[in-house]
Amino acid sequence: MVYSLIRSKDPGVAQELYFRIKEGENTFSELARQYSQGSEAQTGGLLGPVELNTPHPKIAQILAASRPGQLSPPTPIGDWWIILRLEKYMSAQLDDNTRQRLLNELFQGWLMAQVQKSVTFLPAQTLPEVATEN
Repeated sequence: MVYSLIRSKDPGVAQELYFRIKEGENTFSELARQYSQGSEAQTGGLLGPVELNTPHPKIAQILAASRPGQLSPPTPIGDWWIILRLEKYMSAQLDDNTRQRLLNELFQGWLMAQVQKSVTFLPAQTLPEVATEN
């Protein structure tokens, strides 16, 4: 999916930005570039494409219930107030990057299982006593 995000630590600013976008006074991109307090400001708020399980769970929940183009009102997440807009859903594709990532994840899981099977614990050995001088 692709979505847009504006985040602010000030709930009043977030509410004002939401109304300005909703009323068509400014575009989401303009306000994100000017006011968003995260790295998304550099892209006009645009993020993605990402998998639905990639963003914060609360963001994923909002986006899962949204339609493309739908603007969500300011929502608190931690110290931030966020405004979201779902841009588009994209169907899952098994491209070369996704295929390689899945293969790496499977290999890492297999490797960890092999290591856990192979690890044996050696019995504790008694060390000889060392004489000390008084």
